[in-house]
Amino acid sequence: MAKAPQFEQKVKIKFQHAENPGKDVEFFVNGQYYHLMDGQEARLPVSVVRHLNSLKYPIHDYVDDGSGRMHVKQVGERNRFNCIQLELLNEPQPVKEAANG
Repeated sequence: MAKAPQFEQKVKIKFQHAENPGKDVEFFVNGQYYHLMDGQEARLPVSVVRHLNSLKYPIHDYVDDGSGRMHVKQVGERNRFNCIQLELLNEPQPVKEAANG
């Protein structure tokens, strides 16, 4: 993940620990410590939210190969975490110069 600048825009989210509901998670990103609890509302940098939402784990199941033999195969994936965005991001606005006079 690219290094997040100090001025990176933050967004308010509700954190859900989909892999282990009710459990909290602790991690570091670019030297910044985060501790999120399931159900907590927090304000996080956009890059951290995108990273958390991208983490998934595989779902495996037995699949018939057509000859009557069963094999374990990945049939999908599930999110480890969900960061539900609670507010819209503000689009950067051009700076207007004050009129002289």
